[in-house]
Amino acid sequence: MWLDKSHMFGQERRTTVSTELEDFYQERRTTVSTELEDFYKTVTLSWQKRRIEDQLDALAQMKDNSDEYELKKPTESTLTQAKLSIEELLNSISHAGYPWLMPFISSDEDGYITIEWHKGERELHFDIEENEVEYTKLWGPNTDMKIHSDILNRDDYLKLWEWLLDG
Repeated sequence: MWLDKSHMFGQERRTTVSTELEDFYQERRTTVSTELEDFYKTVTLSWQKRRIEDQLDALAQMKDNSDEYELKKPTESTLTQAKLSIEELLNSISHAGYPWLMPFISSDEDGYITIEWHKGERELHFDIEENEVEYTKLWGPNTDMKIHSDILNRDDYLKLWEWLLDG
C-alpha cells in the first residue's frame, strides 16, 4: 500500500472540508437566489412603470370632449404630477416588499387625473391636479359605504397601501 488516505485526511478533516463546502454552496445559493429575486423585482418594477406611462401617455393624446362624458385633456403639469406621484408610490411599495396592483387610470371633465385601485370592499383613489393630489378611501358594502379624503403626502403612501391590501 502506497499511502493510507486515512492518515492524510482523517475523519475530522473530511468533516471540516465537507462542512466548509456545504457552507460555501449554501451561501452561494442564497446569494444567487437574492440576486435573481432582485433582478426579477427590477424587471417587474420597470414593466409596471411602463404600463402606467402608456396609460398616462394615452391621456396626453386624447382630445377634449372626445366622448359622451365630455372629458377634458389633462394639462402637462397634471400629467407630470401624476407620473411623479405614481412613481413615488410604486417605489415606496416595491422597497417595502408589498405587491403591486395595477390601477385604473382616467381623466375627468375638469382634466384631473384619477387613479383607482380596488381590493375586496376597499377602494383607493388619487385625484391629481396640477399642484395637488388628494386621496380618497372608500370601504364597506355599497349600501353603507364609508369615505375618507385628504391631501396626499409622501408619508401616507405605505399606510394607504397597507390599508388597501387589508381589504
